[in-house]
Amino acid sequence: MTDRREHLNSGFLISVERYPDNSALRLRGNEWTYAQLDHIARCWATELSGSDGRPPKRVGLFAHKSLASYAGMLAALYLGATVVPLNRKFPLERTRLMVEVAGIDVILADESSAPQIPAILGSEDIRVSVFSDSGRCEEPPMTSPVFVDPDEAAYLLFTSGTTGVPKGVPVSHRNITHFLEVMAERYDFGPDDRFTQNFDQTFDLSMFDLFMAWRSGGCLVPMEAIHQLAPFRFVAENGISVWFSVPSVPGLLREKGSLTPNSLSPLRWSLFCGEALPVESARAWQRAASRSVVENLYGPTEVTVACMAHRWSPRVSDASRANGTVPIGIPIRGTNADLFNSQLELVSDGEGEICLAGPQVFSGYWENAALTARVLFEAQGSDGVMRKWYRTGDIAKRNDGGEFIFLGRIDQQVKINGMRVELGEIEGELNRQNGVTRSAVVTVAGSAESTARLVAFVCGKDLEKGAGSKIQRELREHLPSYMIPHRIEVIHEFPLNSNGKTDTSALKALATARVWA
Repeated sequence: MTDRREHLNSGFLISVERYPDNSALRLRGNEWTYAQLDHIARCWATELSGSDGRPPKRVGLFAHKSLASYAGMLAALYLGATVVPLNRKFPLERTRLMVEVAGIDVILADESSAPQIPAILGSEDIRVSVFSDSGRCEEPPMTSPVFVDPDEAAYLLFTSGTTGVPKGVPVSHRNITHFLEVMAERYDFGPDDRFTQNFDQTFDLSMFDLFMAWRSGGCLVPMEAIHQLAPFRFVAENGISVWFSVPSVPGLLREKGSLTPNSLSPLRWSLFCGEALPVESARAWQRAASRSVVENLYGPTEVTVACMAHRWSPRVSDASRANGTVPIGIPIRGTNADLFNSQLELVSDGEGEICLAGPQVFSGYWENAALTARVLFEAQGSDGVMRKWYRTGDIAKRNDGGEFIFLGRIDQQVKINGMRVELGEIEGELNRQNGVTRSAVVTVAGSAESTARLVAFVCGKDLEKGAGSKIQRELREHLPSYMIPHRIEVIHEFPLNSNGKTDTSALKALATARVWA
């Protein structure tokens, strides 16, 4: 028998019963109570079922911070479908590929995204439902939500892939509800809390905002990008008590000199995840949000949002930092973490690759057994128990207190504003451009510790020196904006190291000089 508690929307349904008149969503001056949002989602679920009454297996959610973004997700979950978030800011070709790979049955869109639908569908015969912020629907509300097996995928996200094909990461209801349960134990969220929603729904961190707010009976208050550049008024006017963002946000505010003491005093909780959190950014944010608890969270999409945490303390965090960044902490309840070497042997002391096990670990990449086999393996942990582990590709060490300290990556994957980027995918697109015979992409640390930038180098005998700008424009047809290099430099030849390989260190030095000259 299916346990309804192990279903992603179960917390929302409980809040509908407990707090029907509480605000569940505040969006551009409009508010919807739990009862209203539930009614809209049930009506939309009926429409998504179609004339044959057979619920879709996978629903593409093509909406951006609109009523359809949030009620639409609930509607799909009410049907027992897997939600596949899509992003209208992505290149059409990439979105079309995601639709095809996911095997989407129905697309639920908002009015602003709808004009792109013909281009992303191509010849695909997929039913489309477009909903407005009015919440109107001619269909009657469905009476009983469908509760599927907890091991079925609640949502399917796509991350950057080395081959140019995004990797599908299915996250099961059991994965995500375990995470939400542990977070509810860790934080004292309640019906008076108001949560930011900084992330696009194609970013797994958005799931924390939505479902922790709705599980607690609190209110979700989505932020636009412009609010992140100066969040102080937004936080004050909306009574925000729970902040969640990537560390790049405090980094940029520090650069501007606007992160002043007590400027974010309404906050109770300040949470960061998605990339390394610089100590100075944490220190400055704590001064600005003087009444809040600051935490650094860590976790790859494959292990469901976050699986480690470190609570900021000026004395303890500073003493245990590495490379100027805050520790990523210790595993949350249910997660096991150990360090392994390249032969997948336990590392008891020193540096190693973080490997994770537990109920939040995904079952494997979407229809890609070969890639799954490269990241999942069975081995005994430090406690002697045999488990299935996920290889994160992150290098770390433990400090004297047993906390994990992030040191870097072992592959070509980096984080840009919290988004995972495979440098090989960018290089692949560069190599397909006219005249490019060779390319390399490096990251350059920003003027504040948190703002990394991508710089690309290309060569080709027919390339003119100023060809970089044209190549940038071409890349925008194929890659999301966060994967477009900040600069593309044309060089005559690549520097080589003593082994005859591309000298990445020399390219980084050159890139740093060009970016911050």
